[in-house]
Amino acid sequence: MIRTVLGTFLGLGILSQGCGGGDPSGARVRLALDNQTGTGTTAQAASGVVIHALLPSVQQFSMKLADFYLAEDVDPQTQNNIGNVAELWISPTCTSADNCAPFELARSTADVNAALNSEALDVAAGTYRYVRITFCYMGERPTEPDVQWQASDMSAPSSFISGVCAATSAEFTPPLVLHPGDSVDVSLGYDLTNLIGRAPLGSDVERPGVCAPNASGTADDCLNEPQFVPAIGTRGGGTDIVVGDGGRD
Repeated sequence: MIRTVLGTFLGLGILSQGCGGGDPSGARVRLALDNQTGTGTTAQAASGVVIHALLPSVQQFSMKLADFYLAEDVDPQTQNNIGNVAELWISPTCTSADNCAPFELARSTADVNAALNSEALDVAAGTYRYVRITFCYMGERPTEPDVQWQASDMSAPSSFISGVCAATSAEFTPPLVLHPGDSVDVSLGYDLTNLIGRAPLGSDVERPGVCAPNASGTADDCLNEPQFVPAIGTRGGGTDIVVGDGGRD
């Protein structure tokens, strides 16, 4: 289940800041996160069935993150990067996969971005189609839990080793085309509204850590696949970038 969760983890948005600054032969890109939980952006599960309003809410959902980066393309078979690759954010704490600091996603957008503390980085001009997240620092797989979560009706958090080293976002549509001198915010939107599901007692035996008994001992809560909604917009002064058209306004 967590492989599905992490594999489809991100929705994408582009927020243009105008042009200028940075390496004149490249572009400047800054990463931002957008917690859309509770905004009503996504009201249905992927199956189209509305999630019951009485299901518990998310109190905690953290992952150990090593870095975020842009990729021009991804090989569907090997999952290797193809073409341009550009770092967006690198964890300031990682020296091994196990000591990357847990990053809490179940908080406001303002608090998430304050903790992220990302800066605009120089990247090569070119075309990018994905954002990728790395959980295995320098390819080293974690030996300790790298995901921790808690539902509102659980008495304690549950944690587990995800077993995946990287996740790939939804595709930029159209692709992100960066020109020399462009300055862009890449916003990753996520919605934790339907992250928690309900399962019969004993499900935690089949999926230890991914499912855990609720405080009343009447059922198991399980970590489900979150929903993510692409959003594209512009803000700031200067000349707005027309993403993916090979030109500008």
